[in-house]
Amino acid sequence: MPEDQTTPLVDPQSLARTYNPQSYPDPANLLEDYDRVMEYASKHPDHGRTRVGTALELPPSRVRTWIEGGKPDAVHAVETAQELGWLDTTPQDPLGDACAVLAAGIYTCGSIDTARVVPAWNPTTRIARSLITHALDVVGTGVTLRHADEPDRPTEIIPATNASVFGRILVCLGVPQGDFTMVESLPNWIDQLSTGTRRTLALLWMCERATVHQEKDTLVIQGRSRGEFYRRTVASLIREIVDEPVNVTDHNVIISAAAARSLPTVFR
Repeated sequence: MPEDQTTPLVDPQSLARTYNPQSYPDPANLLEDYDRVMEYASKHPDHGRTRVGTALELPPSRVRTWIEGGKPDAVHAVETAQELGWLDTTPQDPLGDACAVLAAGIYTCGSIDTARVVPAWNPTTRIARSLITHALDVVGTGVTLRHADEPDRPTEIIPATNASVFGRILVCLGVPQGDFTMVESLPNWIDQLSTGTRRTLALLWMCERATVHQEKDTLVIQGRSRGEFYRRTVASLIREIVDEPVNVTDHNVIISAAAARSLPTVFR
């Protein structure tokens, strides 16, 4: 997690740790070993796997795979993320804005599967759909639709390329995987986002999670399976776009009738 607004949101070591390579209790060490092997091999192109392994105190079988072109998944992911700028992005740049929107989209209308670590979004509103597709274009994955030709299944938006790597970026940002039910809090880097981006996140929560209280103009964002800090953070985001009261209860975020009436009709 970033220490300030200029610190990258994700570092290579955190990304590597979303993998589980054999023989590496800490996958970040794999990155170091791979770099050591490739550097040594470039300086001693005539050395075979045994000499390289002996020199670097690594198993020759592992060295052979790497010097013959094999690349660990964690290394491939880090290289891909570096090429696309994901390891340089901060809370205050356009890529950071897009990552924030896509992370918020998982909380409001999406999920990251636990097996393949592929993120998917199923927005119900035009505004949310536009925000998510635009953000995917900004981060460089492009957009494709899943189940578009299956009328019995909801159509989902997923990254067209490097879906699993970007899913792991979201995991590094603190976004939960699977069909999460209890979420105690939202990532603390949300506080470091620009006002404009925080307002965009508020739009996502309003579009996808707010419901009209029966026979009242009050809007409710359900938070029964969410922690207090989660509810307070969402309320703080909503206050970025309204001047009237937004309250937090033991279970929900309540947008007062006065606040709701100040919003465009699309939210009511």
